[in-house]
Amino acid sequence: MPEHACLPGTHAGVLKTINEWTMAPDSIYLLTAPAGAGKSTIAHTVASQAKENGILGGCFFLHRDFNERRDPHMVINSLAFQLAHFNLEIAKNIRNILTSDPDLVSSRSLHNKFLNLIVKPVKHVANVKGTILLVIDDLDALDNQNATQSSTRQGFLECIANLEPELPSTLKIFMTSRPEADITQELESFWQCSLVLDSKETHDDLKTYAKSCMAKINRKYKYLGQNWPGSETIFELVNKACGLFIWIHTVYLFLKQRDSSARLKTVLSSQTLGDAKSEIDKLYIKALLDHPDISDAVFFERFQQVVGGIVVLFDPLSSASFDLLLNLPFRSEDIVSSQQSFLHSTDGDIVQFIHPSFPEFLSNKARCQNDQLRIDQNYQHSVLAKACLARMHEILRKNICDLDPSNLNIEVDNLSKRIMRYISKELQYACQYWAYHIDSMFEMHADTYELVKIFFHDDFLPWLDVLSLLQKMKFVSISLNFMQEKIQCYSNTEESAQLLILVKDAKKFVHQFYHLIGQSAMQIYNSALPFTPQQTLLSKLHSPKWDNYVKVLNGTSLHWSPLIAACEGHSCSVVCVAFSPDGSTIVSGSFDKTLCLWDAQSGAVIGEPLKGHTDKVICIAFSPDGSRIVSGSDDSTLHLWNAKSSAAIGEPLKGHSDEIVCIAFSPDSSKIVSGSQDNTLCLWDAKSGVAIGQPLKGHSDQVTCVEFSPDGSKFASSSFDKMLCLWDGNTGVIIGHPLKGHGGEILIVTFSSDGSKIVSGANDNTLCLWDAQSGALIGKLLGGHNNCVTCAAFSPDGLTIVSGSSDSTLCLWDTKSGSLIGRPLEGHRSHVSCLEFSPDGSKIVSGSWDTTICLWNARSGTAIGKPLKGNGDSVRCVAFSSDSSKIASGSGGIAHGLFLWDAKSWEVVRETLKSHTALVSCIAFSSDGSKIVSGSNDKTLFLWDAKSSAVIRGPMRGHSDQITCVAFSPDGSNFVSGSHDATLCQWDAQSGATIGEPFKHHNDGLYSIVFSPDGSKMVSTSWDSTLCLWDTKSGVVIRGSLKAHSSLVRCVAFSPNSLNFVSGSDDSTVCLWDANSGIVIGEPLKGHSKYINCVTFSPDSSMIVSGSDDKTLCLWDVKSGAAIGEPLKGHENRIDQVTFSPDGLLLMSHSSD
Repeated sequence: MPEHACLPGTHAGVLKTINEWTMAPDSIYLLTAPAGAGKSTIAHTVASQAKENGILGGCFFLHRDFNERRDPHMVINSLAFQLAHFNLEIAKNIRNILTSDPDLVSSRSLHNKFLNLIVKPVKHVANVKGTILLVIDDLDALDNQNATQSSTRQGFLECIANLEPELPSTLKIFMTSRPEADITQELESFWQCSLVLDSKETHDDLKTYAKSCMAKINRKYKYLGQNWPGSETIFELVNKACGLFIWIHTVYLFLKQRDSSARLKTVLSSQTLGDAKSEIDKLYIKALLDHPDISDAVFFERFQQVVGGIVVLFDPLSSASFDLLLNLPFRSEDIVSSQQSFLHSTDGDIVQFIHPSFPEFLSNKARCQNDQLRIDQNYQHSVLAKACLARMHEILRKNICDLDPSNLNIEVDNLSKRIMRYISKELQYACQYWAYHIDSMFEMHADTYELVKIFFHDDFLPWLDVLSLLQKMKFVSISLNFMQEKIQCYSNTEESAQLLILVKDAKKFVHQFYHLIGQSAMQIYNSALPFTPQQTLLSKLHSPKWDNYVKVLNGTSLHWSPLIAACEGHSCSVVCVAFSPDGSTIVSGSFDKTLCLWDAQSGAVIGEPLKGHTDKVICIAFSPDGSRIVSGSDDSTLHLWNAKSSAAIGEPLKGHSDEIVCIAFSPDSSKIVSGSQDNTLCLWDAKSGVAIGQPLKGHSDQVTCVEFSPDGSKFASSSFDKMLCLWDGNTGVIIGHPLKGHGGEILIVTFSSDGSKIVSGANDNTLCLWDAQSGALIGKLLGGHNNCVTCAAFSPDGLTIVSGSSDSTLCLWDTKSGSLIGRPLEGHRSHVSCLEFSPDGSKIVSGSWDTTICLWNARSGTAIGKPLKGNGDSVRCVAFSSDSSKIASGSGGIAHGLFLWDAKSWEVVRETLKSHTALVSCIAFSSDGSKIVSGSNDKTLFLWDAKSSAVIRGPMRGHSDQITCVAFSPDGSNFVSGSHDATLCQWDAQSGATIGEPFKHHNDGLYSIVFSPDGSKMVSTSWDSTLCLWDTKSGVVIRGSLKAHSSLVRCVAFSPNSLNFVSGSDDSTVCLWDANSGIVIGEPLKGHSKYINCVTFSPDSSMIVSGSDDKTLCLWDVKSGAAIGEPLKGHENRIDQVTFSPDGLLLMSHSSD
């Protein structure tokens, strides 16, 4: 550290402030400054001085070039290790904690790890009276990708901020960072200081540093003269530095190589601009161009290969390893040695950039405008990805280290020496980062795809072999997730579909045998592969390839189980479970009086059980904002818990006179309702824990279940009295009369996500489906369970219900038909007591009296079946191609894909184009019919080739909420999307890039949008009940907040001649508008009795057609505004979309039927 510290006398002011802070009550100090301003030097000085004073508990200097030195978990683990060396009593505390929780070091919960490895061990030390200082440098280098939300930079910042009140007074944390918004905002309540680049102190410090650097050059080249370069030149250098020490340092490195005087003149030759970034950019360009081979094309080619490769490396390599990885025909060291102003070799010949600002400059098109020098990171990632895959295919083999197959990895003598001998550094790099490079590419090209296919066919198991020996199994799941996403986006051919199946098999293989593979590389072949289900593609491909592996003659499964993990941690029956709103965490409650938190991906337990109840925990719930958990118990109380820290909030909530049976949060997290065996419900303020009013009475027997409607306006309760009750969500007043339909005691009740339906389950072995508005019974779900229904839940899209029973099974039901989907899911050994869908609908978690929790894949592994001649799920959107030959439709439900149809034969041309992760909400063809754009509730858009069905671009992200509408410009060069985030985004149809800033004028989500045929205008409609007329080139509103309807405007369409547009509304009327003035023409057209969902003009602009919730279509004459004939009837449900074919001969409508 001392060698990296400040020069004596420099940064004196900020160092004095930091010293004063160490003696103040504040626990956290954040120093911010731009790149190159000297933050790390100050951090090294602070750490060095603290070490001299005996108060340095630990320090961590993050580094962008080293993947592990960007990992938030590594920061905490390293600081804990250093604290243990700092103080023996702290070491004992850490040892005791790890003895009781050995998995803590590998836990993915940053909060839990920081609390138990840093805060608690220091807090419980009695013999430390002075300050213990922790130093963390370069917070902005923390990894913010390739991790779960809780493990990213944001998760680390939240961890620090949330645990600050828990820090002992002796513990201080000093941190540095670039002034990035997420960091400064998250830590805004703590002590912050920013370095001022243009202050006199900075100027004086730069002068001192410049003199020191020039003196070193003077000592090296004595012929320069004793006074070189002179005080005026020093002054000029300081002015050009604009407050950046890295500028002076780069000049020093540039001058000390050769021709110092001539190079100094080059540096000073340009005019000073007074902008720090501009000056460092100019310096970098000058230094790069001052090369003897600058006119040689070979130099630029090699520069791109070497420097470009180093820019995108996820971990640095030596020159020798780098050369072997890329199979270079020349020595990269020659290029590295010629760029000593920017690159240097450290111990072990590892090549690194001297400062991160240089690769940032090279990769930025706006800053580095020299095409021969600028680095295209997308291209370089492609090069590295192919190099990694090629290297692995060349070297990987079974049992690469020639191990005894009977040994575990830890039993192998001299394993580290075997690894050094057989697994080179470049092969280690390739095995760890090949998929990271592919994920960093905009899209996967055909040559990369072919190498990926070879990898999964030939190299997959030997790859696992290497990562097992290296103890780098964490890379496996990340890599496979990357590949699944990239292959899904690559194309929609049969070949890619088979490769995708193989990748999914690989993920299941790793998940099922993860611990076995991690313990013994050879058991991949001797145990895992023989017990892989025989009918899987992975088993069929790989089992014949490997000799001498164990053959299982009887007892193996044919297919993968839908079970993801069985989580064991409770000592008694598990009776309640819940997902966190982001799906990353599960909380469970048990008869053992505790709650447990679990990682939803791995099934690993997070931290210690939550203790506070004095009797069995019966019910639990996460608040919708994810901040709190509430639990109810047989001890008649409720407890509130902090979901991040696991700490109890306040005192127990008391209001019931008997056991708590059920609880629920309101959607806005402000209220809690609880039900009890005392036949009453209680409404609570979720923040204060105070009861709202008196207990609610309406049932004549114990309350069994309670839930709020999605809008919070009501809640429903069920009871042993065989009835349901609906209640006002604000007042607690009962709504109407109790609902009757079951023949037995009702055990559960829940709303669908849109609040339109309620499902209830009873001990008569049935479920009932209810209309939430009228209270009418829609129907009974029969034939699935042979014992009482104990729990049920709707999928997020409302199309599926899952139910659990005392018969130990789960059943999936179709909410539309009421029929059972596939066979009951078997996995529990006893009564299923609780279950829930994950927020994305992909998983189901269930708890049982067998003391286990089961995670299920809600889509695969269950007999949900294939779509019958098409979508299979409800049609959400439809569009004609411009030549009337094709129709594209989008679906919701489990499929959430696109289908292409032949418009004449009505046969499916292409089934299920899948890339979206939620229902497809809108689609549109380009005017030439060559492209399709789709928007989804997953907030993304995809651009498809209409002929090949391949993904052209996607996922395209620009909105912060679900996509509601899309439209191509008439010339097909761009398209526009609208979203529930109240904005429109314009996109380039070739590159997929956004054009300009989002269009903003509406006050609520967009409902529909359409271009004028001449492409000059757009009209949008919104939930704010208005229309907006836009200029497409400028994005300016021509006329906003157009009002002629008295309710929500759901749809709009331009006439083909661009002179008019038409709108339809929830007020049951259609309005005709002048497209130039934005003025309504005539009176609203009346003919429907319910909401208007869709409108369009005929191709000759003479007619309008509208579709409605009244299940009819109406045709209108544009000139007279009169209805043409009677409404068209044929659908059995509301009409969602209608369109004319381009030739005007066909009219197509689709409905929720």
